[in-house]
Amino acid sequence: MMTVPMVAMRPRKMSQGLTTAGALAVAAFLALYFPNRDDTGGAIFGAAFAFCASVIGFAAVGRVRPLTRRPLKERGRLMGLSLIIGSALGLANLIANYSVASLDAPTYVRMSGMYARASAWSGVFATPLLEEIGFRLFLMGGIAWLLSRSTDDRRTVFLVALGVSALVFAPLHLLRPPAGVLDATVVVLKAGAAGLLLGWVFWRWGLPYSIACHGATNGIHLLVMPVFF
Repeated sequence: MMTVPMVAMRPRKMSQGLTTAGALAVAAFLALYFPNRDDTGGAIFGAAFAFCASVIGFAAVGRVRPLTRRPLKERGRLMGLSLIIGSALGLANLIANYSVASLDAPTYVRMSGMYARASAWSGVFATPLLEEIGFRLFLMGGIAWLLSRSTDDRRTVFLVALGVSALVFAPLHLLRPPAGVLDATVVVLKAGAAGLLLGWVFWRWGLPYSIACHGATNGIHLLVMPVFF
């Protein structure tokens, strides 16, 4: 069973939260702007979303799940673990995709076309950054804060927030129309499992590590994908 250590410390100062939110907003703008420089409006919207969601998310998480300041060596170790976990998740996802595609021709056609159009920049940088801010920091953190106002059971707070965020994360992956019922079912199950794992990494270690884990998942998937499709 997972343990969720809680470390008592003062919540993040507002100035620190605003500075970090500003840095994330700049990162979001750059991640969205460079692949398509004609869509400045989209980059600005993404930056505004990243800033607002980060300000709210950091304020919520800082009151429910404060983290200690880690030494550089420990941060490096956790970043390495995040990349390893993400790479393993990416390989598992790719194997699951290939297994389903081998059984269902329409799914194979859909996945082959999707991967042919896939952008490494978006998959490794832009999508992990925005999705981790939105689903883990903002949604999971906000739910945890709301629950903490009615219960002191921090394990319950964590599990409910994790479950709800994963339940919201999973079906949104159907925005790319699936090839059929089997394809849709596998997409939701895979995304839900990924949401649980990424949420655990976020809650246990922090936002930078869930972003890195998510990026590694997509990156290894894109790197190895030509072997299968």
